[in-house]
Amino acid sequence: MTVKLSGKLNTDAANAMKNEILSTLDGAKAVTFDLDGLEYISSSGLRILVAALKKVRAGGGTMTIKHVGEQVREVFDMTGFTQIFNVEA
Repeated sequence: MTVKLSGKLNTDAANAMKNEILSTLDGAKAVTFDLDGLEYISSSGLRILVAALKKVRAGGGTMTIKHVGEQVREVFDMTGFTQIFNVEA
């Protein structure tokens, strides 16, 4: 399963999308988040990714994050999320 995120995943967008994103992961064993069009991610957006990772792992699955742009990668690096997630180019 691939989940594509684009635009800005700020607090408002994250709150609006959290349940939708997490519900789509029900039963998924291999999830890829494609961040190709994501320009910005807030702490609320990061929390969604952490919740998604926990949900997928609890079901015995794996999660990969691909196509992380420079600005989002800086946030991942500063927060240590590049060590938590499987981040591919």
